[in-house]
Amino acid sequence: DGKENVHVRLLAEDIPLHYAAQKGHVGILNALLQNGANANVVNSKKQTPLYMAVSCENLESTKILLKTGGKINSAGENLQITFL
Repeated sequence: DGKENVHVRLLAEDIPLHYAAQKGHVGILNALLQNGANANVVNSKKQTPLYMAVSCENLESTKILLKTGGKINSAGENLQITFL
């Protein structure tokens, strides 16, 4: 069908959305979200892409994830609360 799996797990159980959010790759982030990536998916540490964007101080990634349904009250491993 020509579609790639946007939820494929990579190292540390992250998906491409986590990496795009962490590194501030907004073009990739937008493309993944437009093709069905879940803005609230968690990695093995129970961190969301929004958590990673905020912790890496990627403002544009943070804005995009908030606009596409990223939840600000998600907690990570050891109850690490999103910084918002």
